[in-house]
Amino acid sequence: MNRREIIVASFGVAAGAIVSNGQAAQPYLPAQIVVQNENSVSRSGIPKSVVYSTDFDLDENPLSEGGLWLHTDTTLTKCKTAGGRAFGTQSGTGGYDDSNAYLMGFGNDHEVEAVIYRNPDIRGGGDRECEILLHWSDDGPLRSTEYGDTHANGYEINVQHAGAYMTLGRFKGALLAQVNRFAMPKSGDKFRARIEGQRIRVYWNGVLKIDYTDSDGALKIATGNPGIGFFVDRGAPNTDFGLDSVIVRAL
Repeated sequence: MNRREIIVASFGVAAGAIVSNGQAAQPYLPAQIVVQNENSVSRSGIPKSVVYSTDFDLDENPLSEGGLWLHTDTTLTKCKTAGGRAFGTQSGTGGYDDSNAYLMGFGNDHEVEAVIYRNPDIRGGGDRECEILLHWSDDGPLRSTEYGDTHANGYEINVQHAGAYMTLGRFKGALLAQVNRFAMPKSGDKFRARIEGQRIRVYWNGVLKIDYTDSDGALKIATGNPGIGFFVDRGAPNTDFGLDSVIVRAL
């Protein structure tokens, strides 16, 4: 999805969290997987109370947390953590090589809730984006798109650092929904997205912003994992816009 061209037109301006018997296969602190009630299960057969949370307390490049976060697509860039926050690792000049990482073990119905970090002294041009990924995978066959080759597929929800846009789309594919001037992000804001079946809902500080059901039988993405991502362009610093924490839930 070439979201930047869409935004320009709009404004007229130039890991694997493997859960077995209610336990994390690779227990890791401060990241935690908690199963509160194994008797309530999602349609995917995963306990609904499977929860993964992290405050990104370790400095890691790439983000791993004991091998729980995955990234295998070499056409894209990896996430990192520094100073208790998660960021991307893009140069900002490499096109649509978004940074991303994802978790496994949550089934196809899942939710990601993230707490935003925004540098209060952002300067210079270039978009900075935080992304939530749903039904994500990055180990498929290489596919060519007009926005570049990739092994990755899934839904991405992007929020821009100055609040100019929030978008939902298929990765390097169709734009499905867009909200212009959704808010002015600040540190501490809560960014949440969930998918149940093919219905995707996106919230900003608890307010529903997008409610979209992907009913395109040929193109809809029916399976995949929860994750996070980042994007910068025009050489913008990765560390201007990131995440302070993340909670992932099976639904």
